[in-house]
Amino acid sequence: MLFAPLGCPDIFPGKVNQNQLLQTEMYYYSAIANGAARLFTDQDRLLEYDSSVIMDPDQVSYMNLFVNGMLQPPILYEVRRGTLLLKSTDVPQAGVLIMLQFVKILLPLE
Repeated sequence: MLFAPLGCPDIFPGKVNQNQLLQTEMYYYSAIANGAARLFTDQDRLLEYDSSVIMDPDQVSYMNLFVNGMLQPPILYEVRRGTLLLKSTDVPQAGVLIMLQFVKILLPLE
């Protein structure tokens, strides 16, 4: 949980009570690279990791992509509902974990 930020209407619009905590929901999409693909879909998710589908970026507050545990800059990938495209010409080696983290910051009830 996070404290409501001061002067940050893009994340938390409206009047903010500084003693009120923001609620969040986190989801993770996980897949294993095959050494050739730069495109990952919902069908590639690891069900044994309780992986979520690839969410619509317009439905989350922010997201992070980790390739082999390393945070990737947003310029290197594109996310659409159901698909993750790695833009780099380098393809992750076979067996590398791809993890896409989705965070939803929920507005508190008044």
